[in-house]
Amino acid sequence: MEYSALYKYYDGLMSDYPYRKMFGFAVAKLRAANAEKGFEFACGTGVMTAMLAAEGFRLAASDISTDMLNIASEKVLKFGADSPDTATGKTLIFRENAVFLRMDVNKPVLNGKYDFIVSFTDGFNYVSSLTRLDKLFKMCADALSAGGILLFDMSTPHKARTLLSGRLRFEDGGELTVFWENSKFGEKSRKIDMRLTFFEKKVNGAASGKGEIYERCDERNAQYFYETRDVGLLLKKHGFKVEIFNENLKKYTSKAKRLVVCAKKT
Repeated sequence: MEYSALYKYYDGLMSDYPYRKMFGFAVAKLRAANAEKGFEFACGTGVMTAMLAAEGFRLAASDISTDMLNIASEKVLKFGADSPDTATGKTLIFRENAVFLRMDVNKPVLNGKYDFIVSFTDGFNYVSSLTRLDKLFKMCADALSAGGILLFDMSTPHKARTLLSGRLRFEDGGELTVFWENSKFGEKSRKIDMRLTFFEKKVNGAASGKGEIYERCDERNAQYFYETRDVGLLLKKHGFKVEIFNENLKKYTSKAKRLVVCAKKT
C-alpha cells in the first residue's frame, strides 16, 4: 500500500524508533560477516539508509512510495556532508553508496547477489500473508551470498493485541494534529487496519486576523502480525541460522513488542 500523505509526517511519527541502537546492532552484525553490499526493503524516508551509507556500506534501498524515496535520496546527500567515517575520522563521500528504487515488499524482485539484506521500522509487517513472507524469505536466501545476513525487525502479535488493537491515538503538536485510529486485531487475518488523519496549520490566526486554517490529509494502511515461531520456522526452512531478540536487543520473550531478527545464510 502506497502512502499518499504520510511521507510528509513520517519522521515525526517514527521519532520513538531506536534508530541509533538498531544502527549499532546492525553495523556490528554486518561487520562481523564482512558484509559490504546490501539491499534494503521498505526504507521509508531513508534514515537507516543514510546512516549505513555513511558507514561505508553500499546498498540499494527500496520503498513503495515515490515521495518517501525522494526524501530518502535527499537525506543521503545531506547526511554525508559532515559525516566522518567512524574508523578513520575522514569524511566519507558516499553519494554512490546508495541507490533507490520503487518496490512493493509484497511483490519483491532481487537481481544479483548481496552480502546483506535489511528492513527496519517494521517494514515486513506490511507483508500481507505468511505465504508471501515465505516467498520473500526464499528470495532473500537465493539472493544472499554464503554467510550473508538477513536482518530485520517486526512488531509482534503481543503488541498488536495489547497496544494497537482498537486504539485511538491523538497527538496535538500545535502546528500538526494527528488522529490515529486502529481496527481490532484480526486473529485470523493477522491484520490491523489503520486510519490516520492529519491537520496541519497553514495560517496562523493571530497573524491573519481571520482565525487559524488547517489542511486535512487522510491516510489508510494496514499491518500484519505473525507469530515469532512461524517467522523462525520459515527462515530455517530456507537455510538460515536464526537469532531473535526483543526490542531492547535482549533475550526474546512472548511479551516482546518487537522482534529483531539476525538470520545468517548457511
